[in-house]
Amino acid sequence: MALIQCKNCGKDVSDRAKVCPHCGTQLIEDEVTQPQPIICEECGAEIPQGADSCPNCGCPVPVDGEENTEAPQKVELTSVKILKLDQRKKK
Repeated sequence: MALIQCKNCGKDVSDRAKVCPHCGTQLIEDEVTQPQPIICEECGAEIPQGADSCPNCGCPVPVDGEENTEAPQKVELTSVKILKLDQRKKK
């Protein structure tokens, strides 16, 4: 790890740092200013900027600052069929 000097405050900073930890100045502007791709929560496909739903599966895109707070769906079982060991071998 090499040290460089911050353009703003002049203190030593890692050459891998994106932001100066002392004054907050952006050091690597190319990576910081590029918009991050949106990844679909359902299928993992990349969603184009400005889209309101995934073009692959139709899942809605969450609004900025909104987290998915939906609880998992509850399922009620009405019956369970348990086969005896002898019946499993026949099938």
